[in-house]
Amino acid sequence: MPKSNEVTLDEYEDEKLREVATDVGLVAMEWNSIHHRLSLIFARVTGLDYDVAFAIWNSIRNDSTQRNMLRKATEEVYKEKEHLKIKKKISGLLERLDAESGNRNSSIHCPFALLIENGDLKVIPNELSNNRLAKTFAGEPDVRSTLNQIYREFSDLNRLAWEIFTNLSRAGIK
Repeated sequence: MPKSNEVTLDEYEDEKLREVATDVGLVAMEWNSIHHRLSLIFARVTGLDYDVAFAIWNSIRNDSTQRNMLRKATEEVYKEKEHLKIKKKISGLLERLDAESGNRNSSIHCPFALLIENGDLKVIPNELSNNRLAKTFAGEPDVRSTLNQIYREFSDLNRLAWEIFTNLSRAGIK
């Protein structure tokens, strides 16, 4: 029986898994926040009442399709030369999100496993599962570092989405 100040292997495993679960949760929350901000941009671009815009936006069950809907609305509404700058900002944001969607999917859906290496317990992608998303993290020396890097990238994209929305609002651009 362990002494009261000793940590059992089960407790240590639980701690390691909770750390990675927290990182995965932060990635998921940041991605969701970005897409909420995209719904605000969609409302501004289309000129629809927010309740109507949100109803349309949320009727689409796929992030990629929502982004495509915003992309098409932006292209249709901002045809004039005077709107070229905001059109480019929205398009650039959507392109970056399209490129990052694989990192989101890998972060959320990757099966992880515990490995004892040189006496240290590590959380690693479970490559033995033959899961294609686990292969995304294959060879990464530190899963938590990679997840934190993805989180920081998503935070930057979230700030950009907010900047676009506030610029649309301030300028009164439909």
